[in-house]
Amino acid sequence: MSDWIDCENCGDQFEIRVFQRSHGYCSSCRQRMKPLDLELLCAAEGAVAGHGDGRVSRGDLQEIMAIIRGTGWFSPVEKATLDLIHRNYRFTSAAKQLYHTEIGDWPKG
Repeated sequence: MSDWIDCENCGDQFEIRVFQRSHGYCSSCRQRMKPLDLELLCAAEGAVAGHGDGRVSRGDLQEIMAIIRGTGWFSPVEKATLDLIHRNYRFTSAAKQLYHTEIGDWPKG
């Protein structure tokens, strides 16, 4: 399933798969961006899709962080993806607090 949307960076229209809607960038703009971790993005999409108030809860964020911990280190790709999730998804106040307190303690890998 796909749709046509405008690139958030340059404004060009492009076809996007529904599960990638949160990217919002055309292929030429995405080439200049850091790569993203699809598993983390899917976890964030699943956290806000179809139930609740559309926000990432503390429990949802803990599940996303567990995915990162499972890799054994906090890679630049995972950091960039987590930053994108933080910028583009609404968080509950408990999730915001967890994000700011726990992510600051993680190694800069």
